Amino acid sequence: MKQALFFLLLCSICISCKKQKDEPKPDPGAQLNYTNTYNINGHTIKNSYSYNSLGMLYEEFIKDETTGEELYQTYRHKDNVLYLSDIANDRRKVSKIKYTFLHQKLSSMEYFEYDQYENTTFLFKRNFEYANEQLKISTTGADGTPGEYQIFTFSGGNVIEVSTYSASSAPVNTIAYEYDGKTNPYQGKYDQLHSPEGYSKSNITKSTLTDHQKGDQVSVTVYAYEYTSAGYPTKLYSTGANRKLLKTYHYQ
Repeated sequence: MKQALFFLLLCSICISCKKQKDEPKPDPGAQLNYTNTYNINGHTIKNSYSYNSLGMLYEEFIKDETTGEELYQTYRHKDNVLYLSDIANDRRKVSKIKYTFLHQKLSSMEYFEYDQYENTTFLFKRNFEYANEQLKISTTGADGTPGEYQIFTFSGGNVIEVSTYSASSAPVNTIAYEYDGKTNPYQGKYDQLHSPEGYSKSNITKSTLTDHQKGDQVSVTVYAYEYTSAGYPTKLYSTGANRKLLKTYHYQ
């Protein structure tokens, strides 16, 4: 259980990226201080954020409030550009990510695992390719073998669709998104740019998943929010007969 939980926490922080020049800057008065996410496999996860004097994220602290398990991700910058992050638990470093930029956009991320002596083993690499209103994120294994890849499609400043393909380019699934027109506090944050939240200016209100491996089976999830007077979300709910509080947001 602990090992499964560790990888659940690690996946929530395993991708990062520098914001593009044309992206709007977050309101410094509305930087996330911490969030609480409820009922992840029956657990409550708290994510706390610390920023440097330029407002750039330099540390994220993740704690499973149910078990006490902890992870820290420290982001390192050179000339105000992210180049490395270290991930550690309360005992030792467990992994690191190296970042490469090309023309001021994230080009690749290389993932490494630490052993108990802080020797590293290369795990895999993510590559980022930009074209018009699309972003392709592909994965390559340690031996160079290609894995699944995703195509993010943008419109109006939001990710409206994410399509996932196998290494052989067979469709796996497609998720379409709708938004609330309010301010998304995750846009441009290092810990969220593996997901539409990291690239979108607004908050997701509806996602429609089409599973191409199950005969194009469709499932729909709808969300509702409470907001500050400035339009930042403070609470996230699932909707329908089983309305549940999923997350709370707290700002500096």
